[in-house]
Amino acid sequence: MVRLFRAGLVAAALALTASCDSGPVQPSSSSGTEQLTPKLSTAHFRVLADRAGTTVLQGIADALEEAYPRVTADLRTGELATVSAYVWTDEASFNAAMRSNLGVVWPGTKGYVFAPSNVAVLAVASAGAIAQTATHEFIHVATLAVNPSISNNPRWLWETVALYENREFVHPATLAYMRTGQLPTLAALNASFNDSRQIYEVGYVLGEFIVANWGLDGMVRLVQTNGNVPDTLGLSVADFEARWYAFLKTKYGVPPAYSIRTGDARDGTQMP
Repeated sequence: MVRLFRAGLVAAALALTASCDSGPVQPSSSSGTEQLTPKLSTAHFRVLADRAGTTVLQGIADALEEAYPRVTADLRTGELATVSAYVWTDEASFNAAMRSNLGVVWPGTKGYVFAPSNVAVLAVASAGAIAQTATHEFIHVATLAVNPSISNNPRWLWETVALYENREFVHPATLAYMRTGQLPTLAALNASFNDSRQIYEVGYVLGEFIVANWGLDGMVRLVQTNGNVPDTLGLSVADFEARWYAFLKTKYGVPPAYSIRTGDARDGTQMP
């Protein structure tokens, strides 16, 4: 059940911990959330906002509560502390708060995590897309509960977990580089937010591959070891990538990787 709050000021600045995007994190005396007021409270979340409408905020609260039992069960977190979702409709204020919280602004970002249990969301899309962004960021919070050092470390796994758990599926056949066998390496998927968004296109099917082969426990173990594939799964990164590519070929008809995989140098093999 959702309870309405009377409007009030957010009292204190929040400690910093993680962003959806890699980058420097520097302390600030202000979190930039002081202009937001409490709007909704649920069993596991509170939602604070500026001028976001009731429909948008209710959609965020409902999506978060719907995801909570599945995400916490899948990631083996147990009960989490109450998560606060801070929602802006004004991009300039959102970016100013991002700079206060993260020490940097990532152009195009629609959400990020700051402090162990706080998510920030820019509400400038459809209500459904905004709720999806909020849920994606909540999954980052849950992932941090598994391993507080996992934020973008490595980036490919940080985003893969969120994309898989949030059901953000992109069919590989819609991606030109997949159709031509230029399959990305884990190293390429570690590129920073400003350099490449490729992880957002393939993260779901990478997570799908991990769970299909090692189960949710395998994905959680990777989080616990910061994506140490050899120690966690008992195979080299190259073998892990080769098995992923075979999975993509079998399930989605993606051609085998050829010499110029994204992030690789030429190795002399021929394109099929």
